[in-house]
Amino acid sequence: MWKYLPQLDGLRAIAVYLVLIYHANHVPGGPGYLSGGFIGVDLFFVLSGFLVSNVILSEIDKRGTFDLGGFYARRVRRLLPAAVLVIVATMIAFVVVADVVRRIEMIGDARSALLYVANWHFLGQQTDYFSQDLEPSPFLHFWSLAIEEQFYVFFPLLLILLVKAGKSVTRRLTVILTVLLVASVASQLYWSSENPTHAYYGSDSRLYQLLAGVLLALALRHSTKLFEGRRGAVIMLGGIVGLLVFASGLIDASATWRGFGGTVASVALIGSMTVLPTAWLSRLLSGSVPVYLGKISYGTYLWHWPVILVLREVLPGLGGNGVALFAFVLSSGLAALSYQVFEMPIRTNKRLVKVTWPTVVAGLTTSALVAVFVVSPVLDTDRRPALVASTGAPVVSTKIPGDGPVPGGIDWKKEVKDVGKSKYCTADDLDACMVVKDNGPLVLVVGDSFANMLGPMFVQLAKDHHFSLAQNVVQGCPWPNDLADHGQQPELVTRCAASRGDWMAKALAELKPALVVTVMKPRDPKGEYTGKSRLVRTRSGALADAPLSEVMWSTMKQTVDQIQAAGADVLMVQSVMDAYPDRPLECLAKATRLSQCAVKYPTTLPPSDGYMQALAAAVPGASTISLNKVVCPTPPTCVPYRNGQIVFRDRHHIMTGFAVANRKKIWALMTAAGATRGLG
Repeated sequence: MWKYLPQLDGLRAIAVYLVLIYHANHVPGGPGYLSGGFIGVDLFFVLSGFLVSNVILSEIDKRGTFDLGGFYARRVRRLLPAAVLVIVATMIAFVVVADVVRRIEMIGDARSALLYVANWHFLGQQTDYFSQDLEPSPFLHFWSLAIEEQFYVFFPLLLILLVKAGKSVTRRLTVILTVLLVASVASQLYWSSENPTHAYYGSDSRLYQLLAGVLLALALRHSTKLFEGRRGAVIMLGGIVGLLVFASGLIDASATWRGFGGTVASVALIGSMTVLPTAWLSRLLSGSVPVYLGKISYGTYLWHWPVILVLREVLPGLGGNGVALFAFVLSSGLAALSYQVFEMPIRTNKRLVKVTWPTVVAGLTTSALVAVFVVSPVLDTDRRPALVASTGAPVVSTKIPGDGPVPGGIDWKKEVKDVGKSKYCTADDLDACMVVKDNGPLVLVVGDSFANMLGPMFVQLAKDHHFSLAQNVVQGCPWPNDLADHGQQPELVTRCAASRGDWMAKALAELKPALVVTVMKPRDPKGEYTGKSRLVRTRSGALADAPLSEVMWSTMKQTVDQIQAAGADVLMVQSVMDAYPDRPLECLAKATRLSQCAVKYPTTLPPSDGYMQALAAAVPGASTISLNKVVCPTPPTCVPYRNGQIVFRDRHHIMTGFAVANRKKIWALMTAAGATRGLG
């Protein structure tokens, strides 16, 4: 018969504070230690599988059946109130500290957290959990809670089916779960190379950790011999040492292999501490302080990440160690408060305990109603943040042309969605490239997200000047045929390979473009490494030991020569100047005057711009233009909003609406460069 083990609550405390310290590393000047602390989530998963299976199996032993409604009602009372409270409180906090642009981006995040599909939501967005460059969502940590809730739905249903099937429930369950665990491990290994984001967020690739806990519970019901005596003490020591080693930066391991190691260490710890309650570590973690911290660990986990992000906003100079300390105190304090005055009264309410399915329906309905009717009205408001450290804008001493108050009435939701629509095709389906069909000559646009931001402008130019338009745009995919950027998601690298190489030869032969427009983000700063250690390298393996500058020049020239040999002109669009603020839209949403988000005209250009200029001078029919004078017509400093248009979407991209509004100026640049001569 299952009984409460206080040492496992103490183990929860270790798990949550490993995660907290890891997340504190996302702050500039972070602690730098426990860089693998995210495996605290792995420990949570194994613990959850172990505990919930023991509770359910004990009920089946006692009653011969299982109350599904009672189980779901307990889960709702245990998990949902605190989650809804934290989500609503987080939304309110970010209305105070964050601008509307960032808040709009959080709407889908908050809704997915409330509906317990956050892991699939962030997977769909290809959100990199480990990135310290992106502005993280305050609801990102709900991905793990979503996986647990999905497991809590699936696992009891499986048990009920087995109970109804007759005898040997434990044996059948062990076989089925072992098969599922092996399949989940295989899924983790597969996605770790194909799509690491899926490997991290996918329920299929994470299920093995929960099942490891369940199988441990089943094994201990059969025999505890493995974890008894001196051998159990050695396993316990190995488990805690292994957990801390994998949580540290002492070993260089991928998230997948660190997760495997963390899972094995978690199984060792939970098994040995269950069988040896009087061992040194069990006694240590059974103390009143670790047990209480473990009891409130769910709340601490909910609060810690929003707390860290709010501290980043209002106290940017605090530093990682300071943030870790403040986050420990504040998140634990908020968790204790909500546990005592909010969670426990609901969890132990006698009326709610007596009703099961009505409790489940009421809880899920509340969460859904908040998702539908509360999230958007709270986050999607024009209110500027009341607490903000700085816009991060450059300090200017002279008046900037076009400066003035930030206009009111900007449709921020529309601006956030102004990302263009990519058109992607392969050599086997060239018709999919076509965007505008006209009787005039054909223009073919090839490139990455920089080509995507100009896509709507070229559509309008095609309609204005009566030429046909085809596009082959893949995010993160440079236009030179043999060039690949392996810093992108693996599926984008694969898609890039399919949309370059042989595709160009076939497109030139069958589409017969009069003009090929090439656009890409400069790849020059990616590092002068060689071979596979360099993110930007040739797809064919050529020039593996050559400097990146030679690789860039060679692949660009090869592609331009190929286009010229096919009888088409080529227009190479040079790099677009970077905006000074890391997130110009957010800067503008926070600012009161346009000059607070001013951008500086570049004094140096990427080497690849020089390569384009050299190719334009040397290859007949080749030309190049720079959009910087359109983007910033009043150097050395320009405002990011002109003539009713926001200029920059982010640090690297201009708004598609701005490009469309300025298409006549860009067409004039194309004409002056000689690129439009074949377009009639």
